Amino acid sequence: MALIDHQEELDLLCELIEQSSIIALDTEFIRTKTYYPDLSLVQIGFEDSYFAVDTFAKLDFTHFSRLLANPNILKIIHSAEQDIQAINRFFNIEITNIYDTQLAALICGYGESVSYRNLVKDICDKDLSKKQQFSNWEVRPLSDVQLVYALNDVKYSMNIYHELEQRLEILGRTEWFREDSNITYTLPDEYLWIKFKKSSNHIEEFVLIKAILKLRQKYAMEHNIAPNHLIKNIDITKLAHKGNLLNLKLENLEEYIQKEEFYNYLVNNFDYQAELTEEVAQKFQNTKNYIKHAKLSNLIKEIASHFADKYGLPESYFISRDETFAHICQIPYNIRFYQGFRKEMFGDFISKL
Repeated sequence: MALIDHQEELDLLCELIEQSSIIALDTEFIRTKTYYPDLSLVQIGFEDSYFAVDTFAKLDFTHFSRLLANPNILKIIHSAEQDIQAINRFFNIEITNIYDTQLAALICGYGESVSYRNLVKDICDKDLSKKQQFSNWEVRPLSDVQLVYALNDVKYSMNIYHELEQRLEILGRTEWFREDSNITYTLPDEYLWIKFKKSSNHIEEFVLIKAILKLRQKYAMEHNIAPNHLIKNIDITKLAHKGNLLNLKLENLEEYIQKEEFYNYLVNNFDYQAELTEEVAQKFQNTKNYIKHAKLSNLIKEIASHFADKYGLPESYFISRDETFAHICQIPYNIRFYQGFRKEMFGDFISKL
């Protein structure tokens, strides 16, 4: 088994990476109760060899981490976001030059969130077992079955990469992929409330929901706790629908909050008057304007539907619901059709509506 848990083995692997301009990359991590993923393995794949680096081993990862951060080495990852988070946090680096095969597959017409397993089946005609997907990656020693599973996650990446690159070229969508690879779609913390835009009918509800989300995010990051282990999104929505937020008594939230420390944190840090700024009031009014502009929203959806049908891709690839909402409400959110090929296709037209 190609498990790297000794320094001399890691040094040899680093030599192989140094000689390469492209590697396959994957991770195994645990993220059930924590805000940040806890890294367990880093899998590295080449054209015909594959390795799993044990991050629990007491090794000097300085050289290895420097190579992972090398912008001149292309890293092929499937559904890269959480892998990148885990690697960046563990090694204290910033990975760049990522080729996300899930994004490439989406643009090639495989649909949203296509799995690595399905790509392996379609492109490589191999069936992979996912039985170890939720196994305990903290236990040592890892079983042979776990290692086979982990290595399979990079074994076929090169073949998938070459096939998707060819398909993108044939479809004339290579530049779409290059452009989308450099855009970050993650919703900024200050706009988390967009996900709850239909839950607040009164300014008081809006202010409290916005404050709870902001404070929950800050507490979760500082204490490395999964946000839903503090208070669940569905409970925030329930509270809003029931009208329990109208009187602004955080004591009414106590039964929904799962940790007493977080409850006390909310009580001590929530200040309604400080939260109710002119800017917040304007944001709330903008959300109400969204309802008044139903025709514009429907027109934008029709535009997305037209291009989705034309290219055989999901509507959300061209315009997401959050982007439509942010555009109509004039929220400075990272809207993709304000730039690049989407802007040329339809963005300029929408901006004039």
